[in-house]
Amino acid sequence: RRVHGLDTVEWRKSSFFRMLTYKSVLDLFRFEASSISISLICYLYSLYYILSVEDKDTELTRMKKQIALDKQEKEQIIKSLYDIQCSHVPLSDMAHWKELYDQERKAKDEALTRLSAMASSQLRDNNPNIADLSDMNRPTKLGERLSELYDNQWTDAFDEFDKCGNKELDTIQRLLNILIKIYGECKRWSTNNYFINVQRCIEQSNMNSSVTSSQPEYESETVLPKQLQQQIKEFRKSRALKALPYIREAIVSSLGSVTRDPPYTTTAVRSYISECLELCWLMVVQDPPLVLVADKPPTFDTKLFKEYTQRGQYVEFMVWPTLYLHEGGSILCKGVAQGCKPAK
Repeated sequence: RRVHGLDTVEWRKSSFFRMLTYKSVLDLFRFEASSISISLICYLYSLYYILSVEDKDTELTRMKKQIALDKQEKEQIIKSLYDIQCSHVPLSDMAHWKELYDQERKAKDEALTRLSAMASSQLRDNNPNIADLSDMNRPTKLGERLSELYDNQWTDAFDEFDKCGNKELDTIQRLLNILIKIYGECKRWSTNNYFINVQRCIEQSNMNSSVTSSQPEYESETVLPKQLQQQIKEFRKSRALKALPYIREAIVSSLGSVTRDPPYTTTAVRSYISECLELCWLMVVQDPPLVLVADKPPTFDTKLFKEYTQRGQYVEFMVWPTLYLHEGGSILCKGVAQGCKPAK
């Protein structure tokens, strides 16, 4: 045992020890002439028996401990299963609780959306420096569309006037006047006592025309709160295209009978007028509204204009207006003007 480095228990369990004991007993019985006495043989056999019993007792003790641990683990599992069963929601009530959860979550999301929209609306109130990037009709996009209007519909309409024998300068002035006239009408419709009219519609919504005609003149000041006015402006901007058919009908009639004569009746010119109407209405419902300027300046400023066919120190005539982000604001779209040299 000492040679092999085994402790007492390992030595007793070793096959070498059992082989030695068996071999000793057999040799002693086989050789009667041996000097070892029978008592020694009995002692060795008894010793082997005692050691074997001790090994079995040790194994039995280990197994009892393992059984106790298994029993304790089983009881713990049963207890956990019982706790889960006590806290478990019956399947019959699961749909009801899920519906309540979905309703509460939906209400919370809607409240957060309204709160975010209100905060964003207050931040953008009359503030041109903050743009809603999700808005396809934001100021920068309108500037791009105005430039495309000049490149496409304006050119097609110009060709129609040219076919009718109009002079170039006369055609340019007609097309420019159409745009400026439409812009002025859209601006008038968007600003002329707008909030007073909204307030009147709210307060007299249930009155018929005979009743309202007998009422005294409506007050000229609005009592709508600033926050409500901002929400109304945001709503008007979001519904601008829905209101466009009514605006188009009113403005086209204000252009006069001239629009019913050739070449105004051609498809190209009508397309030009229609695009001018939509663009101008979207411009004036912005907050603050975009500004279209077609006034002829004395000098040709390359920061404000692109040349029509030639550039010069002075402006001979205007071809296309300049679009500003707001009154006194930055330029969104350059105008077009004909340059000329100073008279000698």
